[in-house]
Amino acid sequence: MPTNRKRIKRQIRGAISDNVRHYLESGEADSSDIEIYMLEGNREHLRDKWETLKEGIMADWIDRHHCTRPFAWYEFESTGPRLMIGGHGRTMTKKYAAWKPYFNKGIPASWSEIEPDNPPLFESEAVFLQRNGLLSESEKRYLSKHPALMVPVKIKD
Repeated sequence: MPTNRKRIKRQIRGAISDNVRHYLESGEADSSDIEIYMLEGNREHLRDKWETLKEGIMADWIDRHHCTRPFAWYEFESTGPRLMIGGHGRTMTKKYAAWKPYFNKGIPASWSEIEPDNPPLFESEAVFLQRNGLLSESEKRYLSKHPALMVPVKIKD
């Protein structure tokens, strides 16, 4: 017989510290936190932590931050970098072949040159996710009502 049960969202906050959750979501951390220090120093441990917690973090994230993804998703799940769709600039990787590329939410984070009057322009997170077929149905509906999320991102000095 059917019942009128109220669905309770799975809470994962008790499974990890707020600092670790914040780090997985934003990539930012208090440098004095030993647990974060250990995660930053061991990429496999960080990946394991993400794999264990990503389902709950992703569900919460998408509810709160439509058409975007957290830091750890870009680190371990992303299909690649976001497209540069205009402007001019030179990444450190292009200037120095030995420079290890580093990205911030799919956009190169290290630049050697940026043309001030015509800075690099990248697709928004929403456009990146849409182009790669990664938006949920609720995000697609949200995006149709919020076209400002499709505005390209300018790189600043």
